[in-house]
Amino acid sequence: MSRDEADAHRHGSADTGPGPGQAAGALWRLVWKTRLTARRLPRMIVLPAVLPVLALVTSSNGDVDAFYMVALDFHLGIVVPLVCLIQMAAPIRDEAEQATLPFPATRPMPRKTFFLLLHGCHLLWLEIIFLVAGLLLLAVGSYMEIPDLTRMIGPVLLAQAGAVLAFSGLSALIGLLTRRYLLLGLLYGSVIEGGIGGLPNNINGLSLSHHVRVVVSVFDPADLFLRSNSGNPLISGLVLIATGVIAAVLAALVYNVREFAGGPDA
Repeated sequence: MSRDEADAHRHGSADTGPGPGQAAGALWRLVWKTRLTARRLPRMIVLPAVLPVLALVTSSNGDVDAFYMVALDFHLGIVVPLVCLIQMAAPIRDEAEQATLPFPATRPMPRKTFFLLLHGCHLLWLEIIFLVAGLLLLAVGSYMEIPDLTRMIGPVLLAQAGAVLAFSGLSALIGLLTRRYLLLGLLYGSVIEGGIGGLPNNINGLSLSHHVRVVVSVFDPADLFLRSNSGNPLISGLVLIATGVIAAVLAALVYNVREFAGGPDA
């Protein structure tokens, strides 16, 4: 190969930009470094700690139902969806409007790929935070000597991971559709998750929270506590995974064709 050919080959390779692996590594470093700043560190500590403390306080007299209410109703049914909405609806839109994304977004990488990688990095970070929170919550249950707690670990952590995946994808899609994602997300939560999801018939399958409850109800005491959540845990798990993946792909397609800038939506 001649020198000119070598230069052309080298420049051509440079034009292709970083591969998905390199880009994912760079975005992952960007995500965790921005999360470990002095401003955000207190919030990062509070999120995993607040639920175990709440469970310890409300169940201090050994009330098993009070612990289940915190771990199953409040944690999986309210905290996970709400935190996903706040944390996963905002990254692309807020950073685009704050002019912090132009450089990475204009690198020679398809916009769809860029979005999915960035979304995946934020999702991984949130899964880690909730894993810590879930383990601390279960540790409180062990300290309180909740019966059959070891059998509860798998269902709770699996249901939590599926919930984070599904609600994160849905939140990302909502965040790209409107700047008023908090309002739309809360409206969706009250109508679908809180309303339809609580109905004792097949229509509750439209609710992601219903499928989360079905997964965690593999643990018999959870099944008795939650009630009216009949279903196949495997199918519900697949629904949560499919929802998270499909919603993230749809969000990537929206990001691929829509420009974001500061100011209100057009």
